This record gives sequence, structure tokens and C-alpha cells, in this order.
Amino acid sequence: MIQLDKQTSELLRILIEQDGPVEKEKLLEQIWQGKVVSDAAITSAIRRLRKAFEQLEPDLQFIKTINKLGYCLAIPATNTRRDQIHFKLIMLIFLALLIFISSALSFFNVERKQQNKIPSAHYLQAIHIWELKDPHRLGRAIELLQQGLVAKPDSILFHNTLAQIYSYKMSRTLGLSDQHILKKARFHMAAATKISPQHPETALAAAMLNFYYLHDLDKAKTHLALAKKACSAMCYFFQANLFTVLADLDQAIKMAEQAFKLSPDTQIYIWELVWVKFMASDYVQALHHLENAEAFSGKRAYLVRAVIAQAQGENVLALLNWAYYFRQQSQLSSEQLAIFERELERSQPLVSLLAKQLLSVLVLQTLPRDQIAMLQLLAQQNQKAVDTIVATTGLQRQSYLLWVPGNPIFKRELSPVQLKEIRDFIWHVDD
Repeated sequence: MIQLDKQTSELLRILIEQDGPVEKEKLLEQIWQGKVVSDAAITSAIRRLRKAFEQLEPDLQFIKTINKLGYCLAIPATNTRRDQIHFKLIMLIFLALLIFISSALSFFNVERKQQNKIPSAHYLQAIHIWELKDPHRLGRAIELLQQGLVAKPDSILFHNTLAQIYSYKMSRTLGLSDQHILKKARFHMAAATKISPQHPETALAAAMLNFYYLHDLDKAKTHLALAKKACSAMCYFFQANLFTVLADLDQAIKMAEQAFKLSPDTQIYIWELVWVKFMASDYVQALHHLENAEAFSGKRAYLVRAVIAQAQGENVLALLNWAYYFRQQSQLSSEQLAIFERELERSQPLVSLLAKQLLSVLVLQTLPRDQIAMLQLLAQQNQKAVDTIVATTGLQRQSYLLWVPGNPIFKRELSPVQLKEIRDFIWHVDD
């Protein structure tokens, strides 16, 4: 049975109505108005539609990619098969229109503003950077979006994207003060609300800000309820984060899988599958998804490999990957890494001693507090790890701690009393 989701049915409708190629910018504007997506979303939708057509006629190509122009619908029928193919195509279009009408009725409360054109030179490049999950390039994504706002100051798409970037935990890498991040996020939310009150993507930004930085679960859930009325891939991704912290790991996995299903070519959703499986102590699946994520990003994720190994009690492998990670981050020189490798090979039983040695050469004030604490646990300095966590100040630094109580490493090494101390600190930061 042929099944089309909302995006693919809308894509088919546009291709049918258009005489000639349809540009990616037009597809983004008409299908995903006001939502934070990249051109990977179009590629994924095209792929899904092609699979649907394969069920119709496996040997024929109904969608053509026109280089630098976009996509168009083509019916390469022969005289003997044309009537049959046309009939099947009409039936597929009828099905698509039924799905489209149903979706439109479900989402009629979401205001779709036709005036918000998407300048590809700014938006697409910015979203590509944003979805790479590269903190070193996040500032460039913000710069591109701000340039887009100069040309289109009333674009809810730009305002919502910027609001979500500032509200997401990765904005802590921008080097801004806590107050600056809050001010920027709230400014773009207010601007988006002025353009379109109660827009789901604006509500999602508010939910993210309250969760990652303000640690207000009640407000985060309230805003999320509105965002779920038209839940995007980022909305499902955020819910995966939220349910992981709430220790509802089955639901977290479902949300992560849904985000990946909606946008399988987006890097942050691929990495989220790794994380939720790790938090659920499903290390086999975590490593499976990690290999896919590494293939997608083109580089080895030593930090994630270190954490998974440490959770499994493979401390030698964990420490080695920690060392590789810090070399990757320029915290260790090549010479220091070589010495460390030799020491680890000779003194495998003394992992805790070597972990202390590693901690002594790192610039700790530049590291996230959860990373320091995990190394301290590897060095068998459990209470010191707890002290590191509860001494953390500032909204941005504290945002790293949300997952600590549920992290398998901390759950294995710390007592219930110590975990409660950490949990109370995280959710009662003003007490």
C-alpha cells in the first residue's frame, strides 16, 4: 500500500501544479513555512516520494533532478503503457490530496505567512551549519541569519531559528554572558510572537530556554504543549532530550527515532540516537548508531567512545579515548599523547593513577564540568566529582549537568545519596 506523509503529499501537489522545475527555495517556503529545516529535508522528502512511485512503477523515473534548477515531475510512459500509468498516477494524486486536506484541517490554526520568502544564500547555509552541531561555526550561522533579517526584518522563520539557536544548549559555546543569551533568545521570541502569535516554533524556543538554561520544567512543558500542535523534527528532538532527563527512556527513544525519521540527513538527530541509547544503557545499539554518526560527520568521536567504554567498565579503553579526545581538542600535545599511550600500555592496572595524571595536565577551567567529573570518577575520586558538580556556577555551565543524574557512569559510581545531592542542586539552583 502506498503511503504519503504530509510533506511528500504537499511536495507532489507542487510538482503537479508547476510547469517545469521547482526550486528548492520555493519548496522550503511552501512546505515548511516558519519551521527550522535545511535543504536535507527536501532531499529526504524527494527520496520518500520516489520510493512511493517505485511501488507504482518500479522501472520508471517519475521525478527528475534538474541540476541547479530543482526538481520536476516527468511521466516517461510508452504508448502501450500510458493509459495504465496515467490511471495509477491519478489515483496517487487523489490519495495525496486526501492526505493534504486532512493535514490542512489539522493545522489550520497555525498561521502560514506567505510574505516570508526564504533567502537561500543566508537561511540554507545557516541551517546547514546549525545542523552540523559544530560549536566552532555556530557564530557564523547566527551572522548569516542576522544578515537575512536585514533584508527581511519581519521574517518569522529567521526570528524563530535565532530564538532556538540561542535557547539551545550549544549557544553556551558562543562566549556570551548568561544575560546576553537570555536577552537574545527573548528578543527573537518577542519579535516572532509579534508577527504570528502562538506559533509552534516560537513556543518550542521558549520550551528550550526554560529547559536548558532556566531549569523550569513546568514552564518548559507548558510551552511544549503548544509546540506539539505542529511538531517539527526539532520538536521531537527536544522531547527526546526532555524525556531522557525525566528518565522516561522508552519515550525518549521514540522521540529521537521520530526526529530522525522526519529528517534522516540531519546530523544532530543522528547523534541523538547515539545519546538516548547510551542513556538507556543499550551500548550495542549506541555503538551501532555511533558508527553511522561518525561516517556521516567524517571524524571519529573519541569523547563519545570514551564515555561508552567507561560506562561499560572498560577503563583502559575509556582513558585512551579520553586522551585522544583531548589531543583532538588541542588540550594535549602529540608528545604528551605519545608518552601517555606508552604509560597506559605499561601500567594498565593503574588506570586511576593515570587518570589523575591526565587531569593534572588539562586546563580544567575550559572544560565542561560533567567531563571533569567523569574523569574524576575514572580516577576514583568520587566525592571530588560530586563537589565539582555542585560547585558549578552560571546558567551556561549548569546546562551541562542536566543529564548527570541519569548518566550510567554516575549511576554506577555514585551512591543514591550523592545522586540526590546532584539532582537537588540541578533543579533548585536558586535555593
